[in-house]
Amino acid sequence: SKHSATISETEFHTLPNISVFQKPNTEQRLRALGFGYRAKYIVSAMCDVSERGGLEWLESLRKVELSEAKRELSELAGVGPKVAACVCLMSLDKHDAVPIDTHIYQVAVKYYGRPNKSLTPALHNSIEQFFQTKHGQFAGWAQGYLFYSNSKKDVKPGKTPVENKNTDKNKKLVETVNKL
Repeated sequence: SKHSATISETEFHTLPNISVFQKPNTEQRLRALGFGYRAKYIVSAMCDVSERGGLEWLESLRKVELSEAKRELSELAGVGPKVAACVCLMSLDKHDAVPIDTHIYQVAVKYYGRPNKSLTPALHNSIEQFFQTKHGQFAGWAQGYLFYSNSKKDVKPGKTPVENKNTDKNKKLVETVNKL
């Protein structure tokens, strides 16, 4: 992938083209880079994206309703409700998409009195609708703030949010992505 920026001596690269994931031994290379069991899902999902029309198909999801975009993304191997909502929020201009993971689920239980049950797809949708009603058209970004504010227990004064997380793990992730 191409070098795109250097920030604080860390090099960042663009994401690889979809065709890179169709090369032989890609799954093995991803496993060697530390993606573990996710490697097969990444390769399979990228093949599915390619078969559906590649980047054009992904970009076409910007024009459909949030529920349709999430449904179509969830048909890809390894993509569940949270990942589909993340893609919608961060890549498809769907600012009302609310990724619900265990942390945001606990925020919903703790601060908003949502039921403390197993996080099923139906409960995921219910919590997303609640956040949309509560926080409006930018509910997904509100979720990001709530996530961050409820993960501040590890914050060290004078550090950026990235530096406050496991720095070695963050550096390894950046290095891994740069190797693709």
